[in-house]
Amino acid sequence: MVANRKGKIILLTKRKKSKNKFLVVFFVSVLLLFSLISVIYSNRYVIAGVNKINDFIETEGIIVRNEQVITSPYRGKTEYLVKSGERVRVGTPLFKVITDFEAKKKIEEDILLLKKQLEDEKNISIPVIEAINKSIIELEKNLYNNNGKAESKAKLKAKLKALYDEKEKMLKERQKNIEIIEEKVLELEKKLNVINPIITSPVAGTVSFSIDGLEEILRIENKKAIENFDIFSLNINNNPEQKGFVEENDKVLKIIDNFNMYILADCKGAKLKIGKLYKIELSPGKNFEARLESVFDNGRAIFYINQDLPELYDQRKEKIKIILKDYEGITLPKSAIIRLGDKDGVYVKEKNRINFKPVDVICEEGGNVIVDGLKPGDIILVKRGFLWNFRQLLMNLL
Repeated sequence: MVANRKGKIILLTKRKKSKNKFLVVFFVSVLLLFSLISVIYSNRYVIAGVNKINDFIETEGIIVRNEQVITSPYRGKTEYLVKSGERVRVGTPLFKVITDFEAKKKIEEDILLLKKQLEDEKNISIPVIEAINKSIIELEKNLYNNNGKAESKAKLKAKLKALYDEKEKMLKERQKNIEIIEEKVLELEKKLNVINPIITSPVAGTVSFSIDGLEEILRIENKKAIENFDIFSLNINNNPEQKGFVEENDKVLKIIDNFNMYILADCKGAKLKIGKLYKIELSPGKNFEARLESVFDNGRAIFYINQDLPELYDQRKEKIKIILKDYEGITLPKSAIIRLGDKDGVYVKEKNRINFKPVDVICEEGGNVIVDGLKPGDIILVKRGFLWNFRQLLMNLL
């Protein structure tokens, strides 16, 4: 409230921003409505292109192979001499079983002491022998250069012989002491092996610490078990375990034949060809080829894997994808396929018109299909907007 020059009082009011706010809200609302109409009413197209897809089955695979379980013949603490995945030959030391820890400790201390004595015995006499050799060389020089009396030469020869005799005696004593110490070490090592037995591998193969109890059942020659044993419903533990202490006859590890493995899969309903090589996928990017050996009456199929697959060393059950056939052709989203009467087809945009064109569906994978009857570059309708669907409804009603 202020007074002008004539003394009149004028009331001042604040300008409202409602007009500006209204314009902002109106603009945003129109924009949202336009976007919504575009999404609902518009059609969506794709350009036809050539791609590859697979016809496959997803199932569970059971690893079948020759496996030799190694047990401990003794009770005690284990010391492993091999690692998981290590390739071993027949006779390769696998692990020790310490049956008497205190005795082991005492024997190992005694062996260490004897080995030190052995080194000392080998080294302590070296300076003395070197001194004798030096004296021998000097005497031989004097003897060679001596032109004097025969009596003088005889004395030099006698001294030279005495030095040779002393050297030979010392070497013999040294060798005898070494042999005595080595025999004692050998005796102690034998005692150590009695309380510290070393278990060796009876077969060649690869080490695995994953023991599931199915090693004797799931062998390739045991076809009856492979066909009928209810293996797929079992909860199999594939976790490797290294036992720190074992009882007598405990299972410790196993040796697997990693170059001749088989995989058993439930392929009921699939069209398979015996003798054919199939690509089997463990996970994206990890696949291998396996030859179909046989198919049982219940739909189980056995595939032969003639390659080394380290990722399967500790595994028994794996989810797999068996590729039945690879297809290559025009690939479209499945939503593009329309059924009109008894024909499958798609709507193709040609200039300003959309025409229905029959196609043959060759293969389907997930949300995609391969079709015959189109060419690369065709513009295909894959999503029909509201107006399209409304028009189709009216046509069906009329």
